[in-house]
Amino acid sequence: MDTSLNQRIETVECRVRTLRISLLVLLPMAVFFAVLPSAKSSAPETHLRVRSLAVVDDHGVERVRIAAPLSNPVSGGKESQRRSKSYGIQLNDAKGNEFGGFTIADDGALVSCFDWTVGEAICMFAMPSGEAGFRGQST
Repeated sequence: MDTSLNQRIETVECRVRTLRISLLVLLPMAVFFAVLPSAKSSAPETHLRVRSLAVVDDHGVERVRIAAPLSNPVSGGKESQRRSKSYGIQLNDAKGNEFGGFTIADDGALVSCFDWTVGEAICMFAMPSGEAGFRGQST
């Protein structure tokens, strides 16, 4: 009887080893095939939707900001109010001061400016009143 019992135990142990190996192979395959359909079925994003995007330099200073709406401009370290809520692209210097941009405002103004450290250098604009043109200021 001992021989028969030992053979049966060896047979069971062999089957348990076979089941363990099968489980180690089949479980990762099952996970792979379970995840694969969801990865295939999700369509890739065709566009990115954000309220604001900031491009920063090596020091963490925002040099380009694309936002809806843009924050108020900073010049000489001081914040000033915009004439109307504006949306577009803001260009900043190394200190974070606004140095230009391209905007459309809630009041209908379309403005593109490049600035000096002391103010606006040159602007192209189209105002809701119908006025349009270029303005420049020398330093």
